[in-house]
Amino acid sequence: SEPIKNYKWYTPKVKVNGNNQDLEYAKPENYQISKNALNKIVKYAEENNSLGIMIVHHGKIVTENYFREWSSQLAGESESMAKSVLSLLIGIAIDEGKINSVHDYVAKYLPEWQNDPRKKIKIKNLLEMSSGLRNSNNPISPFSDLVKIHLGFNAKDLALNVPLERSPGEKFEYNNVNSQILGILLERATGMKYSEYLSEKLWKPLGASDAEISVDETGTARTYCCLFAKMRDWAKLGLLILHNGEFNSKKIISAEWLAKMTRPSRKAKHYGYHIWLGKSKSFKKWRFSEDFVDESIIFLDGRSKQRVFILPKWDLVIVRVGETSDKWKENILPNILVRDLNQSSKSR
Repeated sequence: SEPIKNYKWYTPKVKVNGNNQDLEYAKPENYQISKNALNKIVKYAEENNSLGIMIVHHGKIVTENYFREWSSQLAGESESMAKSVLSLLIGIAIDEGKINSVHDYVAKYLPEWQNDPRKKIKIKNLLEMSSGLRNSNNPISPFSDLVKIHLGFNAKDLALNVPLERSPGEKFEYNNVNSQILGILLERATGMKYSEYLSEKLWKPLGASDAEISVDETGTARTYCCLFAKMRDWAKLGLLILHNGEFNSKKIISAEWLAKMTRPSRKAKHYGYHIWLGKSKSFKKWRFSEDFVDESIIFLDGRSKQRVFILPKWDLVIVRVGETSDKWKENILPNILVRDLNQSSKSR
């Protein structure tokens, strides 16, 4: 009933090595966000089943709060926020020349697809969730592709055998299989295990602490979900995206990739390359009480309301981890802060 808090249930997992460098805290006298706004944020988070809430402004922690016996030393399940991490790694592989382009056909890296209709799928189709692969995503049916990959012994074979049902690029369909295929492709293109590539190219350069990722019985990482990381490290990922691929003045990924990753896709204005964009009217109405005040917002979205909100205009990152809440609205936290900062700028 509380899958994020009960993270020890997920086995097996493999380690993702980091080097554990802390973020700096802002001094209270330098806060540009009012105490009233911070209190509203913490109150909303606590009332909505959160385990943690963090705000980073101008690269420094302004508030970091934990609830319900959670702490900075615990790493819960990321759910689908891991998809955005995968997209960053695809970008790094392209920067390094391990992958030529998002316009490459997937079959170039997966010979299993070279002699069937799936040979028409491009990497771009997987990133934009428009592959046309069968979308069997029912989380409670034992016969769905999602459940078989999530609980099965061989996620790689299961994913590689999902058939094509419509033409690639025809329709946006959020499908976990797309992300699992991208993870397999990345391993083959780089010649490294996913956990090792993640560690060397992203986790260590970010100064993130050690993490874990769920694998099947063959050691294949589940790359559509299941990255177990601490809240501070999600904040670092947010800062990396916020600062166009740089962290602590060090280039980790190209600004060109970040620009492509955060551009609206052809079939969904609110989705880029495995990341969500603040086009309020493109989402289902029940997710909002009002539109985003700043629709240039970018965010990582994981089941049970795992979130990293990134607001480039305001140099702001908001991280929320926890269990699901029926009362959660996407706009509340960013809108409180944007309005407060806007008011603060007018009064200076």
